[in-house]
Amino acid sequence: MNDGLIRSDMKILPQAWRDLLEIGFACSRQGTKLEAGTVTCGIVRKLKALQDFSMQGKKTPLRRLNEQKYLMLLIDKYACVYRKIENTVYIYHITELQRDYPKLIK
Repeated sequence: MNDGLIRSDMKILPQAWRDLLEIGFACSRQGTKLEAGTVTCGIVRKLKALQDFSMQGKKTPLRRLNEQKYLMLLIDKYACVYRKIENTVYIYHITELQRDYPKLIK
């Protein structure tokens, strides 16, 4: 059962797409193109689950983001910052927790 019984729309914003491309490039440099595709497709697949379960994320570590109703979804070693506005889930950032954590506060 989903949050409101109505499937939400999802928009991955330009910064999040850039983040996803960077993750793919980093995986490709460290491994193979196949591995990069597996990682990025896995992230997108789990983000799509937010359309049915938009409240599955946790509060972010930053109070000012929490006050604005942002949530953070942890996917393996990545953190995806998003929020739901009306019937749309907006994906703002996708960061590797160990390497890019400061991006969360921009």
